[in-house]
Amino acid sequence: MLKILCHNDETKRPLLILGLSEINLLKLAQGNPVPIKVDDVVPGVALDVLIMGGKTEQAMLDEFKKMGWDMDRVPRGEGLPSELEHIDIREGPHEAH
Repeated sequence: MLKILCHNDETKRPLLILGLSEINLLKLAQGNPVPIKVDDVVPGVALDVLIMGGKTEQAMLDEFKKMGWDMDRVPRGEGLPSELEHIDIREGPHEAH
């Protein structure tokens, strides 16, 4: 996996680029998630990312449920902004309540 931290001149914000290799894509195609430790690229940012792939969003949520994860609500993690207190996944991505 390619991991690059750079600066986006257009938005004036940091840009994290993640490039998936054929091996990563094969894992996703087989239903296996690809984990990423953000602090490998951005020191001091203790954040883990899990990239999933699936036929539909619901199929991916069903896979998490099979693993025993309660995906009806994603609770706020330590140190996250208050607007991310919880995310209701049934309403789609990026909608905080």
